[in-house]
Amino acid sequence: MAEEEGTKVETDDPTGKLIEPIDAAGNKLPARPLMPDPGFATNPAKDPWKPDLGKYPAELRKQFEAERKQR
Repeated sequence: MAEEEGTKVETDDPTGKLIEPIDAAGNKLPARPLMPDPGFATNPAKDPWKPDLGKYPAELRKQFEAERKQR
């Protein structure tokens, strides 16, 4: 994907420095490396949502699966 398009994908912080982000209220947040959250590793437009249905009651799972089949 990105590599195929010639875009370099960083796996480590290229700066080696910590940043102190500022929240909406103007408060400094704890210092952290300049790397994106691991949740940004996939493209949600290309990776379909796959919920863990084991966490939900059986009736709700049945209803969800029935609606999914209708699509």
